[in-house]
Amino acid sequence: MNSGVENTYNMTTSFSDNPEPQGACCLGTSCSLATEITCIAAGGSWEGDGITCNTETCAEPVGACCIGDGCFQLISSICTNAGGTFNGVGSDCESDTCSTDCPADTDGDGTVGGSDLASVLGGWNTPSGDLNDDGTTNGEDLAIVLAFWGDC
Repeated sequence: MNSGVENTYNMTTSFSDNPEPQGACCLGTSCSLATEITCIAAGGSWEGDGITCNTETCAEPVGACCIGDGCFQLISSICTNAGGTFNGVGSDCESDTCSTDCPADTDGDGTVGGSDLASVLGGWNTPSGDLNDDGTTNGEDLAIVLAFWGDC
């Protein structure tokens, strides 16, 4: 059953990689383009497919930080380390969020003194003498009393 016709086929196949989409990957405040899997494996924060790196992509979020009567735009960890009260990401100092005249004046007499100290010590390990709103009265609250000691 040979008809004498020979058919020749020339087939060429090629495959190209179908790369995973890349986007901004934040490692701390550093940004690089990576796939989601690579970013997460490196301990980064994946910002999304197609997101590019720019000066704000991986910037640490700042907010108003009250230290005494002063207000500063800081990140939460720096604010806390400085003994301040962080008012939340995106909060600002324009609204004068730090205008507490004398946060340690627990009796409102215009002076931080013995009765205010007694109030904090009397509430030790409970919420009743808490001045920094962390839910318990402790050494941080005592430090606030000592920092504001005297006339307000």
